Amino acid sequence: MVHLDVRRVTGNRGGRMRKREFYYPAGAAGAKPMPRSVPHLLVFVPGIGGSALRAADGTLIWGLSGDMLNRPVRLAERLAGPSNGLFDPDYDDGVRPGGLMAVSIPGLTRKLGAYQSVRAMLAANFVLREHNYAEFCYDWRRSVEFSAELLAKEIRERLSALRLRRPGAKVVIIAHSMGGLVARQYLQALDGTEDCARVITHGTPFRGSVKALDYLVNGPKLGPLRFGFIAATMRRVPALYELLPIYRTVVDRRNPMPVPAQRVVDIVEALGLEREQVGQVHRSREFLRALNEPHERAQRLQPLVGYGVGTAQQAELYDGRLVVSERADLLPGEYSVSGGDGTVPALSARPGGAKNVTVRYDNQSHMGMMTGRAPLRKLWFAVHEVLDDLLTHDPALGPRTSSGQDRGVPEHETAVYATVADHYRADRPVVIAGRVREWAKGRPLFARLETTGRVQEVRIAADGAFAADLGVLEEGLYDLAFADAPGEPALLSDVIEVA
Repeated sequence: MVHLDVRRVTGNRGGRMRKREFYYPAGAAGAKPMPRSVPHLLVFVPGIGGSALRAADGTLIWGLSGDMLNRPVRLAERLAGPSNGLFDPDYDDGVRPGGLMAVSIPGLTRKLGAYQSVRAMLAANFVLREHNYAEFCYDWRRSVEFSAELLAKEIRERLSALRLRRPGAKVVIIAHSMGGLVARQYLQALDGTEDCARVITHGTPFRGSVKALDYLVNGPKLGPLRFGFIAATMRRVPALYELLPIYRTVVDRRNPMPVPAQRVVDIVEALGLEREQVGQVHRSREFLRALNEPHERAQRLQPLVGYGVGTAQQAELYDGRLVVSERADLLPGEYSVSGGDGTVPALSARPGGAKNVTVRYDNQSHMGMMTGRAPLRKLWFAVHEVLDDLLTHDPALGPRTSSGQDRGVPEHETAVYATVADHYRADRPVVIAGRVREWAKGRPLFARLETTGRVQEVRIAADGAFAADLGVLEEGLYDLAFADAPGEPALLSDVIEVA
């Protein structure tokens, strides 16, 4: 468990220091409101790859290098150990989580240093100290159940200490991506004393991700880059299986007759996996299905769903190969599918079995859910909302009785859509294709590389399509933003890696 004591947060990319901006939603123009006191325990839970990992000898095997370039460190050969060791809850290879620092899993995620912005926003707007704030850094290789047990233990210990000074204190969890599965397992299965008041999730794959299926079967598709050794290693990581989609996403093209989409477990024997891996697919499906069953405490979930970035939605199985696409024409008609955040389909980021839950949406990428101005604003309001609900001295600010709502992805709001690859070659131009919706005629669009300060106006075609040609870039990591003016906040943000 890592504690927060942040006064000023800066980013360090490409050898240049730059101040991280965060959002002040209230107050007069130019004024910063006083930070709000928090008489409860606020816990942040990152996603897969979001905690640095160190071996027993102290070697960093997953994280950022810490030098001026903040280069990703991915020692895959030391990540998984024996073939099935991590599937055993009693197995201990000496690997321990370090600090909060998101590093991408090539072909599966695009998160690099994504949590500095949310940390800065929380520190600037709320009075957070060691006794009331913690970052739950965990070994994300292990199963969700394993990590949730550790989360429950940490929360019990921290709440016991906090209640010596704040009787009746509750816990509020903010979770990103897979961290939301860990938090929901704690909420529904391990919070027997009902200490948890709210679980706020951003981009959590409650029903799995087709991208995880593509990764498990095909491995990363990165042009000349060879990350096959990471894919082989990750097949020995339990958490990957718990990200597989549990809904009907795969059409079996080996059958000459038209057949409807099936679940992964229905065709798993044809995916070329080892026997133990097939068994793990079945076990993980049952776990995720149970997690999405109706539960009285599921109404304490508050999900934020991302959309606007090309996201894998379905797969087709042929003899010897699985083809994944962003189309959704083969999925069952009763599914409400409207894109996603580039990693998690919007369909999956809405929790199953959760009644009376208000689902919020944002035109943002998976990484942008933790860095974008609009998602951070929604998070600011969400934290204030739960703190208001927990007030007891003022009946007017007591708990609400909301019936919840899910209006689906907004269809008539201004939005920027983009398709961003996981990696780009250093010897070819980086081109980001996309389109705008409900865009006023003549309104400009700019592509901005936050890391270098480069800004380029993007030409928008009559049908709203665009192609942002960023040219040939040197190897490294780049924060990408689309905005309607060179210096304005990003409407859509993501990160790209050039190698």
